[in-house]
Amino acid sequence: MNASPNLSARSSRRPDEAEVIGYLETLSNWGRWGTDDRRGTLNLITPEIRRAAAALVTSGDTVSCACEITTTTPTDAHATRHMLKTGEGLSDPWRARDAEVIPGVATSMHMDFALERLGLDYHGADTTHVDALSHYFWNGTLYNGHPAESVSAQYGARVLDIRGASAGIVTRGVLLDMPAVLGVDWLPADYGVTIADLEAAERRQGVTVRAGDVVLLRTGHRHRSRAGVERITNETEAGWQAGVLPWLRERDVAMIGSDGSNDVLPSGYIDIPVPVHTVALTAMGLWMLDNADLEALAERCAAESRWEFLFVLAPLAFEGATGGPVNPLAVF
Repeated sequence: MNASPNLSARSSRRPDEAEVIGYLETLSNWGRWGTDDRRGTLNLITPEIRRAAAALVTSGDTVSCACEITTTTPTDAHATRHMLKTGEGLSDPWRARDAEVIPGVATSMHMDFALERLGLDYHGADTTHVDALSHYFWNGTLYNGHPAESVSAQYGARVLDIRGASAGIVTRGVLLDMPAVLGVDWLPADYGVTIADLEAAERRQGVTVRAGDVVLLRTGHRHRSRAGVERITNETEAGWQAGVLPWLRERDVAMIGSDGSNDVLPSGYIDIPVPVHTVALTAMGLWMLDNADLEALAERCAAESRWEFLFVLAPLAFEGATGGPVNPLAVF
């Protein structure tokens, strides 16, 4: 395989900007699950769908789809780990005992423990994270008509925060491996995956995307980065072309994810420069998983000739958060 193929045969029409902006109305799920709905497309994951997904488990093996979080190399995530208490110097006679540091905590000459504080700017190009429905606005409005002012400095997101997924996302996962479909190592950085591409992946893999699915799009970002070609950024990368949004709405997908930030960037649009995020989150109520690591999953799927699995994701129930770092699991 090579990294610079002629992909013109797979191209399909790119909608103009007026059409994409029109998706905000034509693809809207506002009111579909009630005026007080906080879950959006997660409502599509029914108990029956969860039971069917659980039946896909045969070996019980799990594959993580998360990128490791590091504090040892500079990243856009600005991850910090501040150690409050360590194992260093335990043998020093002058080391303060626990009772002096934390009044009321029992002490022992043998037992001790570590404490730390973690910090993370997870919305970006480095951290695997979920975008809650409060993450994006359009014309000052959130999903289901809530005002953008519902997200404030003091309270965070007072509506549509990450707790809409606090019961967990457990459903069928489907991997659409676009480099494998197109015969390349990774997609060109500005390649927008089209409906024709998605349906070609379905045919090749013998799988059909259906209601309640989590659809993971592999573009080869992580493979490209590890090959030393270039560091991944949110400025130029392959992803879903805006024209796939009606397809995702028609299939009633519960969540989409990719090994990048999902949108192809630059998108080519001026007024709606990040169209997939904007339409998905504000109009469709479609949850998103950004910056997954899909390399191990792709290898496992290819080895088993099976691109469906039980998908499990349980974000922290963090009040007011517009998303959160996660470790998505594929269970085989």
